[in-house]
Amino acid sequence: MSGPFERPPTPPGEPTRRSNRRSGEDEAGAEPGRERQDERDAGTRGKPLGRGLEQISHLFISGQPGSGEPAANPSGIKPPRPESVLLRHRENVTREQLTRLLSDHVAGLEPQLRAIDTRLPCSPYGEIDLIACDSGHQITIVDFELVPDDRLLLRGLSHIVWVARNMSLLRRTYREIPFDTALPPRLVLVAPGFSALFLSAARQNIASEISCLVFQAVDVYGSIGVLFTPAGADGFVGSE
Repeated sequence: MSGPFERPPTPPGEPTRRSNRRSGEDEAGAEPGRERQDERDAGTRGKPLGRGLEQISHLFISGQPGSGEPAANPSGIKPPRPESVLLRHRENVTREQLTRLLSDHVAGLEPQLRAIDTRLPCSPYGEIDLIACDSGHQITIVDFELVPDDRLLLRGLSHIVWVARNMSLLRRTYREIPFDTALPPRLVLVAPGFSALFLSAARQNIASEISCLVFQAVDVYGSIGVLFTPAGADGFVGSE
């Protein structure tokens, strides 16, 4: 007799039935080779990068191709930044580019400096490149040249005269800026270098507060960066 769990014998003349299901294949027709490949890919994505690559991966990996999303970081630990970054000197900087950089990052000239306007007409003295307000509510004039030019000092001094004569006009034009009209305007001159004659004349002018900053444009991964150094500071001297 057959036990309750034994398969009944195959009737004579009926072929033995075999399962058509292959290992790992389900009713929906899944492909086992693809599943195994997905498992291998998942294991590869979870592996850490080789020695030294974790420290510089952020410079090259911005996300999966075409996804627009940041690269996944399963560990949640931010890789350390490299100890040094190579900066290259940049020659071709336009007035428009430097004006935009100064306006967007004016605090790089002086902490808490706030930009008010750029390319302010002040006939007959041309334009003020950037007018700002410092932490003491004092108007600050920023003029620059892309090459060393002694005429920058004369242009800046003429802008001081124009601003001092037109304080009431500036007060009405920029009502939202809390600058103090009782304080004389300051002058910040920016150039890639200053002559000894320029610096001597600027320091002898005790009637106005004048600062001279040397700028150097650098290339930062295809973008423009600017370094500012006080003229005559130890370790850096303006061009003679």
